[in-house]
Amino acid sequence: MSIERARFGRTVLDLRAKTRPGGIAVQLGVRFGPPLPVEVEVRGTAVWQVLVDENAIDGTKAAFVASHEHEVQFLATHDS
Repeated sequence: MSIERARFGRTVLDLRAKTRPGGIAVQLGVRFGPPLPVEVEVRGTAVWQVLVDENAIDGTKAAFVASHEHEVQFLATHDS
């Protein structure tokens, strides 16, 4: 899934979400405007680790200030 040039106030973002082996990746890119606080969460998946720009964070959702290109990775358990 992708959304290009989504406007939030004065900030314009590109958003992309895709599944990967072992989880889900969400990419955000600020195209124009001031930094924007964002919170990203995945529901319906057993997330065991969240990485923001390859840095591990506590919890199962990511909250940060988007100011340029960012990637949030949700590492999930594989159900057999």
